[in-house]
Amino acid sequence: MADVAAKFKVTGGKKAEAIIKSIGKKLGQQHVRVGFLESAKYPAFRTQGTGAQRKTRPVKVLPVAQVAFWQEFGTMRNGRQFVPPRPFFRNMIAKKSPRWGVAVGQILKGADYDETLTLGRMGELIQGQLQQEIIDTNAPPNAPFTVWMKNGASKVLVDQGIMLGAVAPGVKASEVKEGLTE
Repeated sequence: MADVAAKFKVTGGKKAEAIIKSIGKKLGQQHVRVGFLESAKYPAFRTQGTGAQRKTRPVKVLPVAQVAFWQEFGTMRNGRQFVPPRPFFRNMIAKKSPRWGVAVGQILKGADYDETLTLGRMGELIQGQLQQEIIDTNAPPNAPFTVWMKNGASKVLVDQGIMLGAVAPGVKASEVKEGLTE
């Protein structure tokens, strides 16, 4: 999840300072969460293989956040790298967060300084940036067995499109919450 907060320094006359202080009193009571929310889950069945070897079997239902974590940081099995790290979330934050402060200011002004509306729009912006980073991530490549399990598809981070779909436009992948943080 990514939390967004902004700090402002104001210069100008007493009237401008009073206006900014009144806005400041209305702001800072909420935050926005963006990412793979608790409701996003993988299905209980998985189809894998190709041709005559193609089978559908029941699997453990996993939160999308868990699989995203494994992809982000990688996994180990028997002391060896099993899934290599594919840091899509951290990369998105590193690339996009330097411009979030300016975006918050622009959205805030356009939303007539409505905090809930501003944070909601900011959440949607970051949600789109996260989805694009999932699409753009292509390394390291999948292992041959993984490609087989994905029915011949080699795109990393995208199998059935569940993780990507969990942050698709129109999907609840961001939410405005009360309080400064969780």
